[in-house]
Amino acid sequence: MAAPLPSGSPAAGGSRTPVQLGQRIAVGVLVAVFLILRVVSPDIPGGLRYRLDPWVRQAAEAVAEKPGTAAKADALHEWLHDRQRREQWTHDGFGRLDWATAGARGGCRAFCETYAEIGNALGLRVRPVYTFWPTIGNPHYWVEIWDVENRRWHPCDVSAYERTWDTPWMHRVPKAVSLVPTSEPGSWAAHDQSQWEMLENTIGQHYPSGEVEVTVLERDRPLSGARVEVQVWLGDGMGGQAAGATKFVDPMLFSVLAGRTDTNGLVRFTLGYSAQQPYRIRLDVPGTSDWAWVAVHSNSLHRSTLRADRNRPYDLSASPPRLPWSIIKE
Repeated sequence: MAAPLPSGSPAAGGSRTPVQLGQRIAVGVLVAVFLILRVVSPDIPGGLRYRLDPWVRQAAEAVAEKPGTAAKADALHEWLHDRQRREQWTHDGFGRLDWATAGARGGCRAFCETYAEIGNALGLRVRPVYTFWPTIGNPHYWVEIWDVENRRWHPCDVSAYERTWDTPWMHRVPKAVSLVPTSEPGSWAAHDQSQWEMLENTIGQHYPSGEVEVTVLERDRPLSGARVEVQVWLGDGMGGQAAGATKFVDPMLFSVLAGRTDTNGLVRFTLGYSAQQPYRIRLDVPGTSDWAWVAVHSNSLHRSTLRADRNRPYDLSASPPRLPWSIIKE
């Protein structure tokens, strides 16, 4: 009887099963597609997933030849809004709404998140921004784009078609904060749970703002790790002026920012200037806790002390004091 051939011999490797042949063919096809895309497609540094995506490839064709950050950002802005308007482009061969157009049609948050994802895939540095309008009671979203030429973050309200790179829109509506994701996993999703301390606040870079320094004491000693929350009060018919905007007849409090004290019992916030009423700061603990009103003027510093061993009742129906008050100029 002939001895079986060793598995490593040339004769043993000469025959392939159909499964092995199929695997080799599939790998060869993927390699060929990847090499072709590297040669004939626009530059899409975001990875193979985006290089294979037809919508990102279309965006790349619109952006690739534009000179400079501003021109590229505006080209992507125009392309995404064009997809939003021209519905004959919005479905694939199976009648499914493509993800880029679905994002463009989903309101300011979905539009900005879609813009950021495509922009980052194309080599721009884009991050979504959450803000709160303290005189209207609504959140809003825009993006910040890294301006390569000027080496700074540039705010763009991309969900509005008429607002391009150079549009002076930032001061149009009062703003309390502008929060962007950090490098920590889950940072952006944290704002859905009002975990504001997991995001970075950039309001001072783009909008008239002031500083609020809060000291937390317990039995006259600094308390570290205490969570301090910043709130906005709306009532007395406050709200937006546009048709259909909410009017707050019954008072409401909105959480807009939070932080934890350091080993010295200190936490510091940057807040947009108070436009109609002061902010409310409070110790975030169960039950009744200490709190204070803080009026913020641009380029101002306000210091306040909260005590963990003091319970201060709060009447939501009582309107905040008039502005301005309790401002310490730097």
